[in-house]
Amino acid sequence: MKSFKVIIYIYLILQIYGISCYSAEPVVPFTLRPITPGPVSLSLGGASIVHHDDPLRAIQNPAKLPWINSPQFTLSIYSCVLKEISNLDNDHFTGTEGSNVREFKMNYLGLSCPFQLYSMNMAAALSYYPSYTFGRSIAFEQNDDNALTNKRLWHIHQDGYMSAVSIAYGIQFHSNGSFGISWNFFQDTLFDNQLQQETSMTGSQNSLKDFNENYNNNIFHEYSGNNLNLGLIWHVSSCLEAGAVLQTRLDHKVLSKTTETHGFNGNEPESRVISHTDNLEIPMFWGVGFSYSLIDNWKLLMDFRQISWEKLHYKNSTDTTQYIAGQTQPQALNVHMLHVGSVYQSSQRIGVYLPVFRFGLQYCTDRGMIHPEPDTAIGFGFGLKGKHVDFNFGYQYQRYDDYVQKTSEANTLRDRIRNNVIEMSLTYRLKNESSNL
Repeated sequence: MKSFKVIIYIYLILQIYGISCYSAEPVVPFTLRPITPGPVSLSLGGASIVHHDDPLRAIQNPAKLPWINSPQFTLSIYSCVLKEISNLDNDHFTGTEGSNVREFKMNYLGLSCPFQLYSMNMAAALSYYPSYTFGRSIAFEQNDDNALTNKRLWHIHQDGYMSAVSIAYGIQFHSNGSFGISWNFFQDTLFDNQLQQETSMTGSQNSLKDFNENYNNNIFHEYSGNNLNLGLIWHVSSCLEAGAVLQTRLDHKVLSKTTETHGFNGNEPESRVISHTDNLEIPMFWGVGFSYSLIDNWKLLMDFRQISWEKLHYKNSTDTTQYIAGQTQPQALNVHMLHVGSVYQSSQRIGVYLPVFRFGLQYCTDRGMIHPEPDTAIGFGFGLKGKHVDFNFGYQYQRYDDYVQKTSEANTLRDRIRNNVIEMSLTYRLKNESSNL
């Protein structure tokens, strides 16, 4: 009996080195999701281009900066619970219930200071904010008699952030108009600009109760790059205001390290480490926004944005891959987003505070094949405006349609993603500023 087991083990080892022990590894492409900047924008369905009553104005549209009257300091936090349900177009793979992704993080820290020069209103701001999150957790089973072990459980876990330090400047060049610019630095030496994706597998062979297999692939990225945000605001009339934003392309230098281990029955695993420098291109986007005053203290907001996600490329020495689609051939990923919000400021005080109520919707009008933003979202929130201190709360429920990625060896991965996001901010002004919407 022992000699029989020895023969089986020898056969399996020959299979490992003769066929390739990595042949059935499902390489899952990376994913990222934008973090809506601040609870006010979150509750308004993402509408932020021309809305002045938002403490995160410096990173939303720097042209809004010159309209503040006093220096202010803002701290904001972000929390989410994301659920991803996966399914693979492969008879050997079955999606299983993955764990929820839970995030809690400071998502803004900034100081804005207005000043006058040559009789013109100006303002400068220094901000920190995470722009994208990489959080993800999926799992599936593989039952394949042609694999080394015919019963496998795969887990893919991904985390990290892409964060920026931003220097912004705005000038009111006309009584009705302003212009702003911000320079955003993405450097791992400053703040979080890392991604870690871990793919792990445990397998067993039904014909051999004592035989098991363990596989682990750990990918680590460090990002560094910079880009610009340009903004414009124009007061068309006493009721109507218009604005525009443009974010330039972000070219990231990526320091990449991959560690891969493969072992059997608790023996010393085979290991290899690969390090190299790659490049990640995040495409530019542009947007226009409008604000209309229906009656006193009640406004409607609308933003329209376009971004071409097919230009989101990851380049290494051998090929160029669409970062989220997992394919080398261009796909139709041109995306149009519509954000609509409503805000009402009550005249009835709660103590020394004026309450503000907000509601908004987000809708993707042309999603292409895949994109990082939710297809639909609904949000609401409120604020308390005081003489020196403001508090804002926002909630948004995000729904993604089928999220399609091309994996290696395991065909196409289709996901349904649901996300619950909460953000809160606290703003302190050095002097009283008249409240306005």
